[in-house]
Amino acid sequence: MYRFAFQATWISHALVAGTFFAFSAFVMAALSRMDPAMAARMMNSINVAIVRSPFIPLFLFSAVMSVVLPIWAWRVEGRLSVGLAISGASYLLGILVVTATLNVPMNDRLAASDSAQLAQAWASYAGPWTAWNHVRTLAGILSILGLSLTAKG
Repeated sequence: MYRFAFQATWISHALVAGTFFAFSAFVMAALSRMDPAMAARMMNSINVAIVRSPFIPLFLFSAVMSVVLPIWAWRVEGRLSVGLAISGASYLLGILVVTATLNVPMNDRLAASDSAQLAQAWASYAGPWTAWNHVRTLAGILSILGLSLTAKG
């Protein structure tokens, strides 16, 4: 059962990190080539769609398993796995905390902008949001590396 949970966690972390990578690598660049008001509308649409997609269960499963898996491994092996600790800390701090305290509030402010303010809102949103998304992407990669370093899996 542990092996299955470990593998499911690895896949989930990889899918979450891959989603953030896509935004960092090309989605935000593509949106920034659009008319700013249209880019803001498109990002608002993406933000509505993502919370209704399979991404959210994966995102939350990864967060839960970032806590459960190290505890489970400790109970089974009697020692803390450094790889699992790195993975869990990277996910919880670099993805969950950054998302909840920075990216989501920025999304909410963008969504609250009225039509006349969309271009201005996009101008102040795109750079900081993308920078913090880079942090989430790197944290996701680190979380996968931590899992990969774990001997049990």
